[in-house]
Parts: sequence; C-alpha cells; structure tokens
Amino acid sequence: MSASVTNLTCVRQAHKEQTYEEFLEARKAGFGGSDVGDLLDSEPYGCKRRLFLDRLGLLPAGGDDRLRYHLERGKFFEAPVAELYAQKTGRMVKPTGTGYIKQHPFVRANADRMTSREIGPDGGRGWGVLEIKVPGAWSF
Repeated sequence: MSASVTNLTCVRQAHKEQTYEEFLEARKAGFGGSDVGDLLDSEPYGCKRRLFLDRLGLLPAGGDDRLRYHLERGKFFEAPVAELYAQKTGRMVKPTGTGYIKQHPFVRANADRMTSREIGPDGGRGWGVLEIKVPGAWSF
C-alpha cells in the first residue's frame, strides 16, 4: 500500500433497513472483520476459496439458514441491549453504519453502535465502538 496510515480517510455510511438477502449482497463490496478467518484459511472453519467464490457470486444463492437465524435474532435484540448498556453505564450510545477506508473501499467494518467514553486526564469525552453479542440460550 502506498498510503501511510496518517493519510487514510475513514468514511461511514448510515445503516439502512435491509432484508437478509440485501445484507448478503452488501457484504460482497469488501472484506470485514468476520472474513478474517476465511482470508487466513484458519482452521477449523476458515476457507479462502469459499470466501472468494462467495464474493464473485459463484456460490448458490440463499446462504445458510442457521446464519440467517442468528443474524435475525441479533438484529432483533441489538436495540434493547444497547439501551440497557446505556442505562447501566451512563454512557451515550448512538447507531453507526458501515465504515471503510476511502483509499481502500474493500476494507470494511460494521460496528453495532458507537458509545461515549472518557479519554485523557482531563476527562474529555470521545467515542468508542460497542459490539453487541446476543448468545443463544444454550450459552447460559
């Protein structure tokens, strides 16, 4: 890469309500954190070949129904969990969108929310990332 870290520009797109199929299609625009295992062919689930075939649209349509269930459940509970986090911590929470680097738009990230955090010795506020995980009942 020719651009230095200090010259990179992060762009954020607002989330919009998407169907599961639209979500799968939007993921093909680049590679995000969920793709790292596949990019590195890490065992036992990573598969670089499957990832690239998916991005090229060469895998059967429809996706995995188990993934669909987990994504729908996570999306359903994301807002109430974020609200509970804000109540318990006293921090502000706001929705975010897809972030990507302008010079390298295939490098993408989707944060669930942004949250206020204390920074520096003067107690100034900044924003951090809040990732929300909603485990299944079997986890408990």
